[in-house]
Amino acid sequence: MTYPDSAANAGIEGKVNVWFLVTEMGKPECFKVLNTSDPSLSKSVIDALHEVNYIPANSDGELIERPLSISFIFRNPDKSSGNERFKPSLYPL
Repeated sequence: MTYPDSAANAGIEGKVNVWFLVTEMGKPECFKVLNTSDPSLSKSVIDALHEVNYIPANSDGELIERPLSISFIFRNPDKSSGNERFKPSLYPL
């Protein structure tokens, strides 16, 4: 995931909460941004999540679709300590 240059240069920091489904094949779909500090941060999150392959949920030996909610916190690299630019938190539903 990348911290958008436009957001970093403007000093934009914040949080993006995203809800989506993981299909029986482990593919993410049906993204919904629950809240965001800036649209450019949301786009970065959605673009990155599209690239991830997930392990599908399993119910009694059958692969099933499962909703997930993930929060990402973006910190301006000029303001944060070290190289930490974003911090994801995973909240299975």
